Amino acid sequence: MNKERLSRSGFSYPRVLLGLALGVAGMLLALIAFGLSSGASAQAGNSAPASKIASWVLERTANGAQAEFLVVLSDQADLRAADALRTKEEKGRYVRDVLWNKAQST
Repeated sequence: MNKERLSRSGFSYPRVLLGLALGVAGMLLALIAFGLSSGASAQAGNSAPASKIASWVLERTANGAQAEFLVVLSDQADLRAADALRTKEEKGRYVRDVLWNKAQST
């Protein structure tokens, strides 16, 4: 594929990967924040490690409020197998599935 064409359009594999990673991380944090505010995680016998969530995030998401923030997970998904896939669709689907599974397992 022509790299010059990709850079002009603004679409590249690293940008898609970063977007997917940030989207999954955001969904994960939203679920954690919702679980903390509703007590759903405590009812299920699984308490979220609130000490690992910055107080800034907890304060700004209290009572269902929304906030934007970046999440860095200590356990990262292994996406190297995506290099062997041929099309953008296959790679995108693979990356989405692996990131989703990693989010579910953490």
